[in-house]
Amino acid sequence: MSQLDEMNVKIINAMKKNGPRNLQKIAQIAGIKYPTTYSRISKLEDGGLLATWAQPNFSKLGLSRAIVYVTPMAGMDALAREALKVPGYWLRVTRCMGESNGYFSIHAVPTANRQDFQQYLDHLTVSGIAQNYRIYWTGEQYTMVPNFDYYDAKLGKWRFEWDGWLKKLADASEGKAHKTSASWSMPVETAEFDERDLVILKELMKNGRVKLADLAKIFGVTLPAAKYRFDNIKKRGLIHEYVLDILPYAPDVSDLYEVRMDFKSEGIEQSLGPGLFAAWGDE
Repeated sequence: MSQLDEMNVKIINAMKKNGPRNLQKIAQIAGIKYPTTYSRISKLEDGGLLATWAQPNFSKLGLSRAIVYVTPMAGMDALAREALKVPGYWLRVTRCMGESNGYFSIHAVPTANRQDFQQYLDHLTVSGIAQNYRIYWTGEQYTMVPNFDYYDAKLGKWRFEWDGWLKKLADASEGKAHKTSASWSMPVETAEFDERDLVILKELMKNGRVKLADLAKIFGVTLPAAKYRFDNIKKRGLIHEYVLDILPYAPDVSDLYEVRMDFKSEGIEQSLGPGLFAAWGDE
């Protein structure tokens, strides 16, 4: 928390707005000199307080995102966790407590094999590994964290505007909020890509600020050739967004929640946004 001074907040906001790679642009947006910007970002990264990674556009890769809740049978926890990883299309597997009291996992499954994946999950219950499971097919993920709109850098405190948020929800439930002109649907358009594109996306998922020189070494090509391929990946929309992996709340007094929202009507869903899941830290 002591690292979240006004200058670092400006830099992080600029990274969120412009992406984490162009430090010259980030310094310009933040209104901070480049050497200072570079030094502060390096300090945050070296201290393990800030990491960045790319979120691919899975639909353009011919993949569908799935969120799965699995409740293991007694004594089957470790096997259930491994079973979620076996198909090889998992992005994250997390232990969770609450309604499911089991595992929460995110997968990117070939769209043409969605039914096969669901049949695989059915077999987990038939074979006695899981009591039950639930699966939700979702669109692309949008990440708002960190959002410093509610942070006072001088006081080092967060504020929660409950009254304003509840009013917005009340207005939406009465049909007063702005509604979009069309219903949201999961995109299905794919883009052209090859194995090298996938390797670059994999490296960006590990480190959104991986150097082009490092990518060039992987393929044994020149720096301009690596830059050309990277630029083409961006042009084709294979990078959905850059995620700033930072938890801007003191870990000892906060939790990170995944929230699923079921809307009573399509009108309310359009008013509040198409997202099925939201995540934030709660101080």
